[in-house]
Amino acid sequence: ADSSSLITTASKGAEVKSVMSLLNSTGFSVVSLASTGIRTPKDLEGKSFAVSPGDPLGQLFRALAAHNKLDMNKIRFVQVDPAAKVVSVLEKKVDALLGGADDQYFLIKYKGQEPAALRYADHGANIVGMTILTTTSTIKNKPDLVRRFVKASVRSWEEAKKNPNAAVDAAMKVKPDLNRQSTLDQMMVDFELLDSPNSKGRIGMGAQADWEQTISLLKQYRDLDTKEPWTTFHTNEFLPK
Repeated sequence: ADSSSLITTASKGAEVKSVMSLLNSTGFSVVSLASTGIRTPKDLEGKSFAVSPGDPLGQLFRALAAHNKLDMNKIRFVQVDPAAKVVSVLEKKVDALLGGADDQYFLIKYKGQEPAALRYADHGANIVGMTILTTTSTIKNKPDLVRRFVKASVRSWEEAKKNPNAAVDAAMKVKPDLNRQSTLDQMMVDFELLDSPNSKGRIGMGAQADWEQTISLLKQYRDLDTKEPWTTFHTNEFLPK
């Protein structure tokens, strides 16, 4: 699950916890046609963006804007269904969409257009992305199971980085209807998202600074209500030594 869902759910009493901080940089991005010329945060002013109702991308865009001192009065949001975001960009009804560097970016590319992505994580609005979680009762009662699962998960990502094509082959044996190229493309982006400047070099490790910033941004921009420390939501204790 993504960290924001985990933290929000756990803060409301769900007995779950992250045991592997998988993607330590978010893939949240402003995705556009390269010809639009969005290369820096300042280029966002005067532009229109496709967003979906209740979309966390739209809520956290405000963090990106605040960090880069953008004038929100010069930015226009157009609400569309999630499936209509890419079409809105391709038909130039909007200048860009709020989406994923490993998702809508490639949907535009596969339509024969050259996409561009301005990532939140690169411009002061990073939150932890995907995590592997389990219940607190499993952590308490079956710690060895959790440790072995995390060890296997870390190894699988290490091996995938060494041989991405073999990793895709393995995935397609389990799920033959996967599109080979899109699976490979998305995985290559996810390799980039494994690390943050704070966690660099160790797959699965959650950095205190990243988790604390995630909690802070969720409090500011997504109405998170918690006084719990980051260690309530994530532990590194099960990572291979």
